[in-house]
Amino acid sequence: MDKIITIDDKSPDNTISVIKKCQQINPKVELIALEENEGVGGAIAAGYKWARDND
Repeated sequence: MDKIITIDDKSPDNTISVIKKCQQINPKVELIALEENEGVGGAIAAGYKWARDND
């Protein structure tokens, strides 16, 4: 099944709450919440790692 991957890089806005609402509507939405801000490179790497580990 295809997924929509969203990565929160410790954003100060309400990204996590918005994505959790989206998950209730669409089960394809997946949230990766990083423990600390790692910048664009860290977010992309987290997405690649998730994809590798989840086919």
